[in-house]
Amino acid sequence: MPVSLPNCFLKAVLWTAIIFALLGCNLFSRISAPPTSSVPGTYSNLDPSTNKYDIAIKSLDLLKKHDFEALESNMNSARQNRERLIGGYWKLDFIYQGLSSPNYRKNSADSEWTAHIADLEAWKQAMPNSISASVALAEAWDAYGIEARGEGLANTVSDENWKLFFERTARAHQELDSSKAMTPKCPEWYVIMLSVAQSESWPRVQYDKVFEEGFRLEPTYYPLQRQKLFYLLPQWFGKEGEISDFIDQNSSRIQGEEGEIMRYLLTTTMQPQFRSDIFQHIKIPWPKLKNGYELLKKHYLVDGYRTNQFGYLAMYGQDVESACVTFSEIGEFGDPEVWGTQEFYSKIKSPMNEFCRRFTASKLGGPRSN
Repeated sequence: MPVSLPNCFLKAVLWTAIIFALLGCNLFSRISAPPTSSVPGTYSNLDPSTNKYDIAIKSLDLLKKHDFEALESNMNSARQNRERLIGGYWKLDFIYQGLSSPNYRKNSADSEWTAHIADLEAWKQAMPNSISASVALAEAWDAYGIEARGEGLANTVSDENWKLFFERTARAHQELDSSKAMTPKCPEWYVIMLSVAQSESWPRVQYDKVFEEGFRLEPTYYPLQRQKLFYLLPQWFGKEGEISDFIDQNSSRIQGEEGEIMRYLLTTTMQPQFRSDIFQHIKIPWPKLKNGYELLKKHYLVDGYRTNQFGYLAMYGQDVESACVTFSEIGEFGDPEVWGTQEFYSKIKSPMNEFCRRFTASKLGGPRSN
């Protein structure tokens, strides 16, 4: 006669047998007390009409057509109304992303970069008082410099490419300095200045001063805090544990549910960096992160990318029920930006399907499968 195991026991045995080898140990250590200073966590308006990539591509198209009035109007509206897209993405962020390089999310030749920067210069000349044009131009110079440096280790970069990197970064810095007094203030200005600061190896005090100015201007502008996370990576200027502390402490400075959402979003930023070791580096209890995701869905809905991210984190956070539900929502094809490859997702998906079937049966009081 089949014997039913207690749900909690079945859950532990199956989860360990099927997933634990992929998970490793998920031990949460210290979390420092958050700073006492805090700011209101004001919600943004949701624009559900289009997705983030369409916004970026449309913005680049407007620039190439020299439709500066439409571009200016879109950016002013996105900034003033604090518009977000489905998934909680800031619309302003993706407008700027679309303008940061000649071919969105694709490689570009030097001739294309020259034409792209000329288009941005034309926008600035047509609207010399535009903070948007100036920040977009600075962001392009910054991106062009990073392209010259490449993603390799410092000792793999040629002298010529180092020269180009610093020259282009200096152009970005110059452009930002010239627009600092412009109004309205733009949160993206601070994001790019922090990128420049990282490239130029500013002292920490100077870097943090710029961050704090940007945070006070728009504390829920996620790209600003994302930029500081990259700065805090140990291969740059951070120490082990600083990323986890920053995520928890700075999110706690944002009052209300927006702070919980920020804590979750910043954790997902580190998923591509830490992969399966994420909870060895981010020492935030899973229930806090799960709550942030639920609040994100409540206020801004979620797209496929966010759903895949949550499934990944739920699995490595050992939240079996949430993982099973989310894998079912994802279906057979995972987002490669989250999982790396479809092959890896499929490798995970197969045992998850079996595990979830048995877990669901145990919850319903069904027999144990042999």
